[in-house]
Amino acid sequence: MRLEQYIEEEVKALPEEQWSEIECPYCGENFEIGLDPSSEFQSFVNDCEICCKPIQVDAEWEDGELTVGTSRI
Repeated sequence: MRLEQYIEEEVKALPEEQWSEIECPYCGENFEIGLDPSSEFQSFVNDCEICCKPIQVDAEWEDGELTVGTSRI
């Protein structure tokens, strides 16, 4: 198998991002972030798309249900 073909097949097997709308805990504006559904729990910092302040994002999938929380850093 050629390397290019292998990479193409691996990329197709990756889960698609799931988009979730969050509210910035600083400015109160809503915007969407992409989450990886293959990971049960995710915790990361993402800058607000409106006011650019850093937001702590915690996302968890439990029984197919997504819960996303945000907080100030």
